Order: sequence, then C-alpha cells, then structure tokens
Amino acid sequence: MDLSQRVRAITSFIDAADAGSFAAAARLQGVSAAAISKNIAGLEQALGVRLMNRTTRKLSLTEEGTLFLQQARIAVEALDTAVDTVVAGKMETRGHVRISTSAAFGREQLLPALPGLRQRYPGLSVEVDFDDRVTDIVRDGYDLAIRGGRIVDSSLISRPVCLPRKNHEHSRK
Repeated sequence: MDLSQRVRAITSFIDAADAGSFAAAARLQGVSAAAISKNIAGLEQALGVRLMNRTTRKLSLTEEGTLFLQQARIAVEALDTAVDTVVAGKMETRGHVRISTSAAFGREQLLPALPGLRQRYPGLSVEVDFDDRVTDIVRDGYDLAIRGGRIVDSSLISRPVCLPRKNHEHSRK
C-alpha cells in the first residue's frame, strides 16, 4: 500500500468511524460504500489488526481501532496543516530580496516605489544597493539587478523593463 492509498484508507476509516457506517462515509467522500469497505479492509490487512467490528446494522471500533483512530486524527490534521501552510505561503509573497541598481535609477524610480511595495507585501523585506559599478550578481548574492545597457554575463536571465527613451519617442509619432 503506497502513501496515497494509505492516506485514502485512513480518511475512509476516520469517516466511517465518525459517521457510523460505510454508506454514510461514502456519501461524505463521494464514493461507493464498497470503496470505503475495500479501503478499510486494505488498511486492516496492512496493519495486521482488525480496526472495526462489522454487523449488518452498525460498525463499532475494536480496542486497536479506538487507539488507531486517535492517532490517525492527529496525523490527518498534521497533513492538513502542512498543506494549508504551503498553500498560504504560495499566496503570500514573503522573504528577503537583495536588489542591485544604479544610483540614478534607484533614487528616481525605485525609492519612490518601495513604500507601496512594503505596504502591498508586508512579509517582504527589501535590501537595495545603489552602485554604478558593474557587480557580479551571483557572487555578491543579489536576487535582482536593474541595469541599463547590454548584459555582460550570458548565463543570467534578462528582461527589458522599458524602451530606451529615443525609441519610445519614435514609437509615439
């Protein structure tokens, strides 16, 4: 039984224990009662113990089933928390960004934009170095460099952020 099958079987077990029947657990999960029964039987086989006593009218937990249910709830809650944490982290921009830029661009364009950036992304800290000299972006640990002209290191990824002023004026005519 691989991990995804194990998780499916454990959630089937928890739902059946909570709902009191395979049919009710099946409705919760949107599957058949036979699928729930098969999942739980596979779990019991993998564990080597009976977790539930089954009659035609009701389900009841064995002693091992009661112990397993307590631990299974904790495990599933931990998995849910882990997934929620990652999903929330993907939605929230956060971390530390090091930027290298020329003094003129930094003063005229970047500095005025920083308060809005901090307000929009409170989990983001920004460190900016204003320097007109050519720097080794990778060696110096920068995440982003804003420079004018041609790129020197062909292994870097570059994107134009604006047109040179003379080309921009010609495109308006």
